[in-house]
Amino acid sequence: MLNILELKNLNISYKEKVILRNANLGIEQHSIVSIMGNSGSGKSTLFAAINGFLEEQGGSYSGEILFNSKNIKAFKTADLRRTISTLFQDSKPFDLSIEKNLTYAMEYYEGKVLNKKDRVRELLTMVNLYDEVKDNIHISTRKLSGGQKQRLCIARMLTTNPEILIFDEPFSSLDRKNTLIIEDLLRQLSKKYTILLSTHNEEQAERISDKIVRIDDFELKGVK
Repeated sequence: MLNILELKNLNISYKEKVILRNANLGIEQHSIVSIMGNSGSGKSTLFAAINGFLEEQGGSYSGEILFNSKNIKAFKTADLRRTISTLFQDSKPFDLSIEKNLTYAMEYYEGKVLNKKDRVRELLTMVNLYDEVKDNIHISTRKLSGGQKQRLCIARMLTTNPEILIFDEPFSSLDRKNTLIIEDLLRQLSKKYTILLSTHNEEQAERISDKIVRIDDFELKGVK
């Protein structure tokens, strides 16, 4: 299977601190790849390099990051972030209605949104949320449970038609029941998208990942 993302001789620094040295990694399309490592090891910084946030945050890198065989530096920032969509650890739904959370990005990028109701229904169905909220899509997201909010955030990621989904510690605020629901959802989504995630949980990484790599002593090391 083709690699949708490749890191080649990647060196990352953040505010003069070395994060990663000479990293090489190929990520296959429609796979789930878990990035592991101690707190502060650089997992989030690696994601920031991949999705184009690193330099804005005061970091830099050398080497190459290739997305569909094209250097990410050749992409416009907006285009890169549309196709590599990220859910940050502290991401929350907008303080708007369920529907508006999903149409906001559509309207930003597209202007007038065609088939709005159908697209909202499709997105909510993809994250197994539609049946739970179909009669209340105009209510505030404040009324959703923690697990529902997380699934809505994932649905919001999909509004820009991305190819890669990045999840930075997506399970940190969830109980076991909702964690297992999100794990199952990620497996379903990997049939259409490529997924990168960071987690501290070895058992969880083993359950859901096609590949596990670890940031250890400034190097990217394969676990399986």
